[in-house]
Amino acid sequence: MRILIILLGAAALSACAKQEIEPALSVAPYCEVARPIYWSAKDTRTTKEQADRENAKWKRLCGKPA
Repeated sequence: MRILIILLGAAALSACAKQEIEPALSVAPYCEVARPIYWSAKDTRTTKEQADRENAKWKRLCGKPA
């Protein structure tokens, strides 16, 4: 009887413990989500340079081989 009470008490305590479930990460490969960036003549030089760098990366990683 004592063992049963102890087991039930342990079960109740473990049920109250916070159980965190790690979220499933869904990570798509870069080339499935990346696209070329188009800039406007109204964009600043800095913005155009950033777009050019990202486009060069996209072309290097995802572009078709010559």
